[in-house]
Amino acid sequence: MLYLGLFAISKSFIPFDITEVEKHGNVRQLFGQDLYILNYVVSELFEEGDLQGLRKLVTAMVESSQSGSKVLVIGRNESGVVAKAQTLLANSGLAVSEIFESKENMDYDEPASDLGDQLIKDRHPRVKWDSFWIIGTKE
Repeated sequence: MLYLGLFAISKSFIPFDITEVEKHGNVRQLFGQDLYILNYVVSELFEEGDLQGLRKLVTAMVESSQSGSKVLVIGRNESGVVAKAQTLLANSGLAVSEIFESKENMDYDEPASDLGDQLIKDRHPRVKWDSFWIIGTKE
Protein backbone atom coordinates (compact mmCIF):
# COMPACT_ATOMS: atom_id res chain seq x y z
CA MET A 1 0.00 0.00 0.00
CA LEU A 2 1.32 3.45 -0.93
CA TYR A 3 0.53 6.37 1.36
CA LEU A 4 0.41 9.88 -0.08
CA GLY A 5 -0.38 12.76 2.23
CA LEU A 6 -3.65 12.06 3.99
CA PHE A 7 -4.92 9.22 1.86
CA ALA A 8 -3.85 5.73 0.85
CA ILE A 9 -3.79 4.25 -2.62
CA SER A 10 -4.24 0.50 -2.69
CA LYS A 11 -3.22 -1.45 -5.77
CA SER A 12 -4.92 -4.80 -5.29
CA PHE A 13 -5.93 -7.04 -8.15
CA ILE A 14 -8.15 -9.99 -7.32
CA PRO A 15 -9.76 -11.66 -10.33
CA PHE A 16 -13.34 -12.78 -9.93
CA ASP A 17 -16.42 -13.07 -12.10
CA ILE A 18 -18.62 -10.06 -11.34
CA THR A 19 -21.64 -11.91 -12.65
CA GLU A 20 -21.28 -14.61 -9.96
CA VAL A 21 -20.50 -12.70 -6.78
CA GLU A 22 -22.04 -15.38 -4.52
CA LYS A 23 -19.25 -17.81 -5.54
CA HIS A 24 -16.60 -15.64 -3.92
CA GLY A 25 -17.29 -16.07 -0.22
CA ASN A 26 -17.18 -12.83 1.72
CA VAL A 27 -16.61 -10.47 -1.19
CA ARG A 28 -17.34 -7.50 1.09
CA GLN A 29 -13.84 -7.85 2.54
CA LEU A 30 -12.54 -6.47 -0.77
CA PHE A 31 -14.42 -3.21 -0.40
CA GLY A 32 -14.44 -0.16 1.85
CA GLN A 33 -12.90 2.21 -0.70
CA ASP A 34 -13.90 5.79 -1.50
CA LEU A 35 -14.04 5.40 -5.29
CA TYR A 36 -15.09 2.50 -7.50
CA ILE A 37 -14.81 2.70 -11.27
CA LEU A 38 -16.85 0.52 -13.61
CA ASN A 39 -15.19 1.27 -16.94
CA TYR A 40 -17.23 -0.17 -19.84
CA VAL A 41 -18.59 -2.91 -17.58
CA VAL A 42 -22.28 -2.05 -17.96
CA SER A 43 -21.81 -1.71 -21.72
CA GLU A 44 -20.65 -5.33 -21.95
CA LEU A 45 -23.36 -7.07 -19.91
CA PHE A 46 -26.28 -8.14 -22.03
CA GLU A 47 -27.96 -10.99 -20.14
CA GLU A 48 -30.33 -10.23 -17.27
CA GLY A 49 -28.53 -12.77 -15.07
CA ASP A 50 -25.23 -10.96 -15.61
CA LEU A 51 -26.84 -7.65 -14.69
CA GLN A 52 -28.24 -9.19 -11.50
CA GLY A 53 -24.72 -10.31 -10.60
CA LEU A 54 -23.41 -6.80 -11.15
CA ARG A 55 -26.23 -5.41 -8.99
CA LYS A 56 -25.15 -7.72 -6.15
CA LEU A 57 -21.56 -6.56 -6.54
CA VAL A 58 -22.43 -2.86 -6.49
CA THR A 59 -24.75 -3.38 -3.52
CA ALA A 60 -21.87 -5.06 -1.64
CA MET A 61 -19.58 -2.16 -2.55
CA VAL A 62 -22.09 0.39 -1.31
CA GLU A 63 -22.84 -1.48 1.92
CA SER A 64 -19.12 -1.73 2.71
CA SER A 65 -18.19 1.87 1.96
CA GLN A 66 -18.40 5.08 3.94
CA SER A 67 -20.76 7.99 3.31
CA GLY A 68 -19.44 10.11 0.46
CA SER A 69 -17.99 7.14 -1.42
CA LYS A 70 -18.56 7.23 -5.16
CA VAL A 71 -19.23 4.73 -7.94
CA LEU A 72 -18.23 6.04 -11.36
CA VAL A 73 -19.76 4.27 -14.36
CA ILE A 74 -18.25 4.91 -17.79
CA GLY A 75 -19.69 3.34 -20.91
CA ARG A 76 -20.80 3.58 -24.51
CA ASN A 77 -23.21 6.46 -24.98
CA GLU A 78 -26.23 4.42 -25.99
CA SER A 79 -29.64 5.01 -24.44
CA GLY A 80 -30.00 1.42 -23.20
CA VAL A 81 -26.58 1.40 -21.55
CA VAL A 82 -27.17 4.81 -19.93
CA ALA A 83 -30.54 3.62 -18.59
CA LYS A 84 -28.96 0.44 -17.17
CA ALA A 85 -26.26 2.49 -15.44
CA GLN A 86 -28.80 4.91 -13.93
CA THR A 87 -30.95 2.04 -12.69
CA LEU A 88 -27.95 0.16 -11.32
CA LEU A 89 -26.80 3.13 -9.24
CA ALA A 90 -30.27 4.16 -8.07
CA ASN A 91 -31.25 0.61 -7.08
CA SER A 92 -28.04 0.35 -5.07
CA GLY A 93 -29.17 3.23 -2.86
CA LEU A 94 -26.89 5.87 -4.36
CA ALA A 95 -27.67 9.49 -5.17
CA VAL A 96 -27.27 9.64 -8.95
CA SER A 97 -25.63 12.55 -10.75
CA GLU A 98 -26.56 13.98 -14.09
CA ILE A 99 -25.18 12.23 -17.17
CA PHE A 100 -22.00 13.59 -18.70
CA GLU A 101 -21.15 12.88 -22.34
CA SER A 102 -17.94 12.90 -24.34
CA LYS A 103 -17.85 12.50 -28.10
CA GLU A 104 -14.44 13.30 -29.50
CA ASN A 105 -11.52 12.28 -31.68
CA MET A 106 -7.88 11.92 -30.81
CA ASP A 107 -5.78 14.85 -31.93
CA TYR A 108 -4.53 14.43 -35.47
CA ASP A 109 -0.96 14.95 -34.30
CA GLU A 110 -1.15 11.73 -32.21
CA PRO A 111 -0.13 8.90 -34.55
CA ALA A 112 -0.68 5.27 -33.53
CA SER A 113 3.09 4.82 -33.63
CA ASP A 114 3.24 6.87 -30.39
CA LEU A 115 2.05 3.70 -28.66
CA GLY A 116 5.43 2.09 -29.36
CA ASP A 117 5.66 -1.49 -28.07
CA GLN A 118 2.03 -1.35 -26.90
CA LEU A 119 0.74 -1.16 -30.49
CA ILE A 120 -0.47 -4.58 -31.61
CA LYS A 121 0.57 -5.43 -35.15
CA ASP A 122 -2.26 -5.25 -37.70
CA ARG A 123 -4.63 -3.75 -35.10
CA HIS A 124 -5.89 -0.22 -35.37
CA PRO A 125 -6.49 1.62 -32.09
CA ARG A 126 -9.66 3.63 -31.68
CA VAL A 127 -9.32 7.27 -32.53
CA LYS A 128 -12.97 8.26 -31.90
CA TRP A 129 -15.28 7.72 -28.97
CA ASP A 130 -18.83 8.42 -27.90
CA SER A 131 -19.07 7.76 -24.19
CA PHE A 132 -20.89 8.84 -21.05
CA TRP A 133 -20.19 8.81 -17.37
CA ILE A 134 -22.42 9.02 -14.34
CA ILE A 135 -21.60 9.09 -10.64
CA GLY A 136 -23.46 7.48 -7.75
CA THR A 137 -22.70 8.86 -4.27
CA LYS A 138 -23.40 7.13 -0.98
CA GLU A 139 -25.14 9.58 1.33
